[in-house]
Amino acid sequence: MSLEPKFGSGGKIRVTTGCVTCRIRRVKCDEGRPHCKKCTSTGRKCDGYTGAPLPRSRSKNPSPDPGMASTSRNSPSPHPTIKLPAFDNTEQLQSFEFFINCTCSISPTYFGANFWSFRVLQLSLSEPAIKYALCSLSLLHRGIKNINSLHGEVDTAAAERFRAESRKLSLHEYNNAVAHTQRLLQESSNGSEDAIIKGLVACILFVCYENLHQNFTVAQMHLQNGLKILTRYASSTNVIENTQPQIPLDIIHTIERLDLQAMSIGDATSPYPYHSWPGSLEFPTFETPSSSLSDALASLITLTRWFFALANYAVPNLLAQSDLDKAAMILFERRVDLQRIIDSLNLPEATKQEKTMLLIKMYHNMLEILIGTRCFGFEMLHDDFTLQYEHLVELGLQILALEKGTVDQPFFSLEMGIIFPLFYTAIKCRDPWIRRKAIDLLVNMNHQEGSWESSGAAKYATFVMNVEEDGLKPCWSIMRRGGLM
Repeated sequence: MSLEPKFGSGGKIRVTTGCVTCRIRRVKCDEGRPHCKKCTSTGRKCDGYTGAPLPRSRSKNPSPDPGMASTSRNSPSPHPTIKLPAFDNTEQLQSFEFFINCTCSISPTYFGANFWSFRVLQLSLSEPAIKYALCSLSLLHRGIKNINSLHGEVDTAAAERFRAESRKLSLHEYNNAVAHTQRLLQESSNGSEDAIIKGLVACILFVCYENLHQNFTVAQMHLQNGLKILTRYASSTNVIENTQPQIPLDIIHTIERLDLQAMSIGDATSPYPYHSWPGSLEFPTFETPSSSLSDALASLITLTRWFFALANYAVPNLLAQSDLDKAAMILFERRVDLQRIIDSLNLPEATKQEKTMLLIKMYHNMLEILIGTRCFGFEMLHDDFTLQYEHLVELGLQILALEKGTVDQPFFSLEMGIIFPLFYTAIKCRDPWIRRKAIDLLVNMNHQEGSWESSGAAKYATFVMNVEEDGLKPCWSIMRRGGLM
C-alpha cells in the first residue's frame, strides 16, 4: 500500500486486501478469519473485512461517512477506499504516517488499544482538530526518537537545534488544532453528540501534548475540562442516560487513566487540584463483576483515583480506619475478580495479554501498600510491606523481559506504565536491596510513559535514597537477598 497525498484535498490510501484496522495502520494483513493475527497478537481490535480488493481506479461514489470505507450501492461486490484528510504539506503527511506506524502502535502496549489504534485514527480522517493534534504529538515523538538514535553521534548543540525544530513544528500543528477546536466547543454547547465526542478526543491529545512538554498547569486545565464534561454526561458508574450523548467507554477510560497519571506526578509547582476534583468521594461501587481485563483495569483505576482523592481531602489528618478497611475489602474483591478473569482465559489469549495482566497486578500491589500505609502514614509502616515491594520489582522484571526484542527502544507511550510503581518502590521501600533493584530497572529501561521518564525518575529516587541513608552504617552491604541481586 502507498499513500498518495493530495495537498488541499483528501488523499487516498490504495489498498488491496486486509482488515479495516490493518488498512488504517498501513500494515500488511495476514487476512486470518474471523480476525487477523496481526491485530489480535498485539492486543488490537480487528474490525473485520469490508469487501473485495480495491480496484485500480478511484471510486466515484462518495463515502457515506467521511474517512470510512465507501460502498457502491450498484455493485454486489463493494470497493472500499479509505480517504485521508487534507494535508497542508509533506511534513504533515509524514508526521501522520509516523503516528500510524510508530506512536499509536506503542501507546496501547499495556491497554487502550481501542482508543489509540482505532478511535483516534478514525476521527482524524474527518476532523481537522484531531488531525492537527495527532500530528503535533507525532512530531514530538519523532523528535524524541531521533535524538535518542543520534545519541553520541552529534554534539549537544546540534541535538538541541534538532529538538527545537521538532518542537517548533509541533507547536504549529498544536495551535492549528486549538483553533479548530473552537468550532467543536460551539457545536458541543448546542448538544451535538458528534462534537462532544470529537472534543473529548481532542482534549485527550492536548493533555498528552502538554504532558510531554511538562506543562502540567496547562495539562491540568485540559484534563479538568474533560472530566467536567464526563461528570455532566455520565454517572459515576459510566452508565450514560438515554437522553444524553453516548460517550464511548474507551474515551471515558482513557481520560480516567490520564487523571491517575496526573495524580501520580505530584509536581510541586503545579499540584493536582484535588479541591476541584469532579469525582465523588463516596465509596465506589461495582454492580457487576468485571468481564474482561479491560473492565478489571478500569475498576482498579477508579478505585485508585478515588483513594488518592480521599487521602488528599483528609490532609492534614490521616484516613479513618473504617475507610481503610472498606477500601481494603473493595480491593480484595477486585483481586478475586481479576483472578477469575485470568483463570478463564485460554492459553493463546493469556499469552497475548500477559503484559496487561502483569501491569494490573503491579497496580493492585501498589494500591494494597497505599491502603496499608494510610497513603501518607508513618514511613515505618512500609516495613510491613517488604514482600509486596519485592513482588512489585519481580513483576517489573517480568514485563521488561517480555518487551525485550519485541518492542523498539527507546520505549515511548502516551500513557503511564511500569515507571510509577517502580518509582514508588524506590522512594518508599526501606529495604536497601529492593529499592536499589527498582532504581536499577529505572536506569536501564529507557522508557518514556506520558509524563513519566525513567532516567529522570531514577535520578530523583537515587537522591531520595541518598538523603535517607546519609550517615547510616553500610552494614547491609555484606548481606545478600536471594533472587534480587
